[in-house]
Amino acid sequence: METHQFLSHHPLQSFIPDSSQPLILKEETQNFPFASHLKVEQIMDCQMRMFIPTQDKNGDPVDYKIYVKLFTEWITQTCGGCTHKNFLGFYENQAKTILQEEVYEIEVWMTKNKLLQLGRQIEEFICRLLQDLNQEVVLVIINNTATLLRL
Repeated sequence: METHQFLSHHPLQSFIPDSSQPLILKEETQNFPFASHLKVEQIMDCQMRMFIPTQDKNGDPVDYKIYVKLFTEWITQTCGGCTHKNFLGFYENQAKTILQEEVYEIEVWMTKNKLLQLGRQIEEFICRLLQDLNQEVVLVIINNTATLLRL
């Protein structure tokens, strides 16, 4: 199967912009607002945000720090960098209890090809996170499309 055929049938494809028209064409980079003294090094057209919880589905604390550390280090080595933020989140669990918890968000920008290349590893990490931290769902946002994932 040719690369373009594989990419068009990949499960992540619905989240990724059409690459037949690049986000910024090569000749357009010369008109980038800060390009009088700066050269465009790379265009990263895919954004992924993953939320790592600090409590399980019953509201009990979990050992989340290792997952934040592992994912942050891996995605930084793989994609060159990421941002890591923590904030307060609220949600209703399956038992209809409203829970409040500290949540960690890891955001990374990458090319379309890099996202497709890492898809399986990201999926494996999310599966492990769901199991080990006793979660109902994990929130992942790719290119402003939020998805709740469960096993």
